[in-house]
Amino acid sequence: MTRVLVVGGAGFLGSHLVPELLQNGYEVTVQDQVPSDSAAKLKPFLKDITYSWKSIVDFSVEDLAGIDALVHLAGQADVPFALKSPRQTWDLNTNLVVDILEAVKKKPLKTIIMSTDNVYGKVPAERLPIREEEPVKPTNIYGASKAAMEVMAQTYARKDNIPIMILRSASIFGEGSRPQVIPIFIRQALEGKDITIEGDGSQSRDFNYVRNTAHGIVCALRKDPAQFPVRDKVPHNTWNIASGEETTIKNLAETIIRLTGSKSKVVNKPWREGEQGIRYPLSIEKASLELGYRPKHTFEEGLGRTVEHLKSKA
Repeated sequence: MTRVLVVGGAGFLGSHLVPELLQNGYEVTVQDQVPSDSAAKLKPFLKDITYSWKSIVDFSVEDLAGIDALVHLAGQADVPFALKSPRQTWDLNTNLVVDILEAVKKKPLKTIIMSTDNVYGKVPAERLPIREEEPVKPTNIYGASKAAMEVMAQTYARKDNIPIMILRSASIFGEGSRPQVIPIFIRQALEGKDITIEGDGSQSRDFNYVRNTAHGIVCALRKDPAQFPVRDKVPHNTWNIASGEETTIKNLAETIIRLTGSKSKVVNKPWREGEQGIRYPLSIEKASLELGYRPKHTFEEGLGRTVEHLKSKA
């Protein structure tokens, strides 16, 4: 049985990845700075996994004892927070990955590192949807920290022959998500409040239901990283994990109003820094061909599940 260590596994994505791993026959260890009795999202699965209460700051090669593969989910994932706290974002997303890479260098094993579509920045319309070979030009601190993390990981992969796979995730949503755009919009709609949009709503994202992302990680775990060697120009070991659909923020708000039966109105606020003109439709062709990844759930299906989850919590 393959033993997988999920670093930062007590969070939103981890809480959906762990059951996906268990269902696919993996033995799971979660390492997180949250104590097990506070890891509420993992409560249904704690009896089936090994839980290590430890911060990534103190990660060492000893944490890899008995482990066959590592999935790195830890980090700071909030774009607005990154604007106010760039140094902490850099420490959590870039500097601390060095500790993991130094440990894996001593015990090379399959290592999956989660990155983000924010590394791409503004991409000309003629080059959409965005493919993995697109040059990274982030427009915010969060994206820059993740782009630097990727460079660090690729450097270790080259110099130490570490089997690293980088997954660039679309914007994920679903049950248990932090209060980002989709849960905020849903709560506003359920309460009949105005739905507030930054800018005119023309900015777009590829919103991917979190269980699709968990499925994408499992698809990567099934592959041998040696098939995808690191090269200087084309990111052979990098894949977009997304829905493959483009949704504008305006359309998102209108869809949520329809699904909730709300009478909320859409109200526009000033643009957020670096947001105007951003479009993030991602191509999943490479992940489909090389990893066998296809989304299991549509955007609207995932949105409906998220609405029902938040209704139950309300």
